[in-house]
Amino acid sequence: MFALRKNDVIGNQLRIDEAIVDGRPTQVKTAASEDAVFIPPGLAAQLHAWMECLPGDEEAWLFPASRGGPWDHHNYLDRVLKPAGVVAKIGLAFDWKKTKDGDAEFTSDLNFQILRRTSGTLYGDRAKDPKLTQAHLRHADPHVTLRHYQQAIPESAKEAAIALECDLFAGVLRGHEKHSLQ
Repeated sequence: MFALRKNDVIGNQLRIDEAIVDGRPTQVKTAASEDAVFIPPGLAAQLHAWMECLPGDEEAWLFPASRGGPWDHHNYLDRVLKPAGVVAKIGLAFDWKKTKDGDAEFTSDLNFQILRRTSGTLYGDRAKDPKLTQAHLRHADPHVTLRHYQQAIPESAKEAAIALECDLFAGVLRGHEKHSLQ
């Protein structure tokens, strides 16, 4: 998401043709990674509305940092995802050094890999076809998808995953609103 530009949103698809490495745009790792991925109609509508508010030409970053370049993934992780993880109660741990008073404060070990594996598992549960999940994750080998990303989940975990998604999305919105106000 950090390497997406306005012109990468094409109708109900996102073109994946760049990655951010060490703060700079670069080619994606493999030919299998370079692709267009489907986005649901609701998200597509939100992205198009978002782009109408963005300054810049079609090459401008879709989610620019405050200085205009792409977000640094470490900053996004610390400012948006980890606080969302605390709200959603994912991977909680005490961080004794966080507060000025020395009181314990929760932090989260939520990261991009956890989200990618969760996405692969939930998508795979719905898709019922490993090749579709492989395409969703843009893996060259379906065995990688099955071995490392797609897990069987019991029915009771599905409701928890949906609730988690709602919590994470709410946390992302709060993080974005906070960032846009600064």
